[in-house]
Amino acid sequence: MTDVQVIAPVAIRVLLTELVEGIGRETGLDVGLTFDLNPAVARRITAGEAFDLAITNPWHVAELVAAGLARADSETAFWTIPLAIAAREMREAAAPEDILRQATSVAYTAEGTSGQTFLRVAEKLGVLNAIRPRLMPMGAGEPVRAVAAGEAEIAIAPLTTILAAPGVVGLAEFDRSLGASIDLSMVLCGDAPALGAEALLAALADPALDAALAAGGMARGPR
Repeated sequence: MTDVQVIAPVAIRVLLTELVEGIGRETGLDVGLTFDLNPAVARRITAGEAFDLAITNPWHVAELVAAGLARADSETAFWTIPLAIAAREMREAAAPEDILRQATSVAYTAEGTSGQTFLRVAEKLGVLNAIRPRLMPMGAGEPVRAVAAGEAEIAIAPLTTILAAPGVVGLAEFDRSLGASIDLSMVLCGDAPALGAEALLAALADPALDAALAAGGMARGPR
C-alpha cells in the first residue's frame, strides 16, 4: 500500500523518480508518483484528486492554498529548471535567438509552463513573429521525441527533460534574466497528509540532494 501520494510535473519525472526511490530505500517509505503538466497538476487537485504532496509552479500552489486544498505553512521553494533548446546533434555555439531564427521548425509544449514561458521569452528576444510560421505546438514530452525522430529541427523544453531524453542534446539555455527558468514549489495537502508526507518533503528539500539536482538539470531555489 502506498504511504504517500505525490503529484508532480512531467518535466521532473526521471529525476524525481530516482530521488524518491533512493529515499524509499533509506526510509522504507512507499511513494506513489503521478505526473502531468504543471497547470494540470493544479487542475487535478482542484477537481478532487487525492494527494499528500504536490510539486508545481508557485502561482499554482498559491491557488491551491487560497482554495483550502493545500497548507500555506508547508510551502517550500524547490527546484528551478532552465528553459533550453534541444537538437539531435551538437553544433557550433550560437545565441538562442540566432538558433531560433535559423531553425526550419521549432517544437514546443503548447499547454505546459515551458511552452508559455518560451513564447514570452521569444517575444522579449524579438523573434516571435519571425518564427511563428515554423512553430510546432505539441503535447507533453512530444517536442524532444519529435527532434529525436527527425520530425522537428529543434525543441524547446525544460533542461531536465532534454537531459533525460535519448537521441537529443542540449544546444543552449535561455538567459535567466529573461524569466526563462521554471520555478517549482512543494506543498502538503490541506487535510491531514498521510504519515510520512512531511518526512518526504523534508528529504526532498535536503541540500544533500543538490548535486543530484544539478546533474539532472536543476538548481535549488529561484534562479
